[in-house]
Amino acid sequence: MSNLLRHISNVCTLGHKQKPTKKIDTKPLIVSNISKYVETCIDAKHCSEESTMLYLCVLDKKTKENHALPFRFALYNVKYNKYKALEWPSTAGVIPEDLEAITHIPGRKNEYIAMESFGKAYHIKFSLQSNTIKVLRTFQLPSIYQFSGVMGGLESLSLFTKKDDDDENLYIMYGTRGGGKVPSSSTTTTTPSTTTNEQPYKYLPWYCVRSIYIPPAVSTSSSEPITFGDDVQIHILNQASVSSAIREMSDACFISEKDHFYRTCVIDHEELSETVPIKDRINESWLFKQNIGEANPKQLLLYIKGIKLEAIYTNESSGFIDFATDNDVVNGINYFGRFCLQTKHLEMVELKKDFNVSGMAPISL
Repeated sequence: MSNLLRHISNVCTLGHKQKPTKKIDTKPLIVSNISKYVETCIDAKHCSEESTMLYLCVLDKKTKENHALPFRFALYNVKYNKYKALEWPSTAGVIPEDLEAITHIPGRKNEYIAMESFGKAYHIKFSLQSNTIKVLRTFQLPSIYQFSGVMGGLESLSLFTKKDDDDENLYIMYGTRGGGKVPSSSTTTTTPSTTTNEQPYKYLPWYCVRSIYIPPAVSTSSSEPITFGDDVQIHILNQASVSSAIREMSDACFISEKDHFYRTCVIDHEELSETVPIKDRINESWLFKQNIGEANPKQLLLYIKGIKLEAIYTNESSGFIDFATDNDVVNGINYFGRFCLQTKHLEMVELKKDFNVSGMAPISL
């Protein structure tokens, strides 16, 4: 067994004897002083048997950015709070641009879909033994342009299973973040058609749910295309009145066989109006639990002032939601956090400077 695998094996034994508490706290946790929750590592006593210890992360970097790191994927180890950059395969073509989300494929070990903001997606397989990524196929998510009014702005992606009659089917969710007005000259050629009273060229916060078929990841079928069902459902989220700079859905995690999901909502300090004093231009993040199909959140779980929460993951059986931030140039500080759904206990660790995570998905051993 390699040293890496031995370390990972040790990590995953943490907290096996820890029984989840039955106490349920329905009040949200409001955090205005981040330093109070920042630790040197995630405490073992707050890790359950199902807790994820390894994540495959994506970064939303673009080649034109001077500060961009030369990689788009990374392996993150929760126990040691370290990441390892992963190279893009030279045979896979041009390196991805502006990756906003990644989701694991249920029932497929270490297979994922990663998505760019304009809907280009990559079906990949990760090898833990060699720390390499294999690109199985690329494809374009079906456009929902008539609902969003813009070509782009996608930030959320999730795959989940659901039983229909006696069959278990795979579903995909993808959606736009929502936000301020966008000049028509740069994003659209015709006036968008929507069913709301929103002004044209505004990022409507919506998400789409539809069935999807992903062929097996074997070389003989790698050319077989991914197909989507005609059972498309579009859900538009109510827009918050907190600020025009708010992003209604920065990331989302859908739960298999459930009628709810978790989503993040953020204010990006860089998008705040110039009328807001510089000292008051601060990132803010909300974590919501929400029923599928409903426009309003079911429950506010967490609010943190000072971070832009871009990536979340939970399998719910662990009792925790893990998250990572993409704070861009705000002091160059980013965080990984673990939040207990029952007790509202929160722990955060500081990530290495410039490790801006826009999406993450669990790695299986």
